Amino acid sequence: MQVSSLAFTSIVAGIATGLFATWHFHRIAPMGFVANLAAMPVVSFLVMPLALLSSLLMPYGLEFLTLDALGWSIRRVVEISNWTNSFWLFPALQVPNPWHSSPLAQLDWPA
Repeated sequence: MQVSSLAFTSIVAGIATGLFATWHFHRIAPMGFVANLAAMPVVSFLVMPLALLSSLLMPYGLEFLTLDALGWSIRRVVEISNWTNSFWLFPALQVPNPWHSSPLAQLDWPA
């Protein structure tokens, strides 16, 4: 149940944000699903609780107690990202922007 709900969440999030990311950055990340599945437990159980705890301790000047652990957990997420990015079989794909080829794009629209 845990893995299936994690996979379902990753699929929904990937579909919901993938269209916007493709439009704005003109790239598709085929390994995004794998990266999300691998990083979600670290983010859910380490990064977010430590970030919240650091924020709660900040008014008292005690955030230093949790910031080292938070930095360590964020580095693990970056390592997961680098690991999934290292798969040479699945590079990020460039997607052309249809707006650039549109005749309307040639018009000088006021900002």
